[in-house]
Amino acid sequence: MTEKERMATISQKLKSRGLKMPSEIELIYEYDVDTCSKEDICKRAIISAIMAKCAFYLYELEDKQKIKEEYTALLKKYELYDCLYDDELELLNEEFDESLSDTIAWRYESAIALLWTLGLVENIDDAFVPENAEKEICNTFDIITSYETLDALMSKAKLKSIEERSDMYVLYWYYHWCVVDASFNGEEIDTLYSEVVIERRRALEWALFCNGEDWDFIMDT
Repeated sequence: MTEKERMATISQKLKSRGLKMPSEIELIYEYDVDTCSKEDICKRAIISAIMAKCAFYLYELEDKQKIKEEYTALLKKYELYDCLYDDELELLNEEFDESLSDTIAWRYESAIALLWTLGLVENIDDAFVPENAEKEICNTFDIITSYETLDALMSKAKLKSIEERSDMYVLYWYYHWCVVDASFNGEEIDTLYSEVVIERRRALEWALFCNGEDWDFIMDT
């Protein structure tokens, strides 16, 4: 698409949700990005989906040690235990922390954004509050675990173009800006849910700009 068409498409998506729009959309170009590899994106998608389900059931169920052992074994099966972030290791190896579990449980939304990046989820334009969070967590987990190995997932994945990925990131940047702006003004947005927007934006930004580095960064709005 031309620049004009790209900006018009993003503007229409914002308009359809009744969101504030800038006078001109600022696009991202290929020379501005430092993308993660397909392998790194696949690894993080698998980890995020597994850790989200683990965190959800640590929050919900009593036998926390059994849950930790089950999901630790699964991560080791995919040979990804050594790729966990510090907070994920803390979840598996330290005393139960309710706030940490809640935070990591939302990473299924990061996994959804990464699966879209990999061409394995059809569309992520909508960022509504999930009707059934447990069902969404389990569905995302099931997509990931339908692939027996990392290599199996990589063989099926087909990265979207830089243009597609950057335009989705720009859309979510404006989603995030609208969420923050509404919060400052004591307003609510019916067509967006902040946790969904934040997690998907984080994943899209990481995949475009962080080249495999930890995504523990501050997202500017």
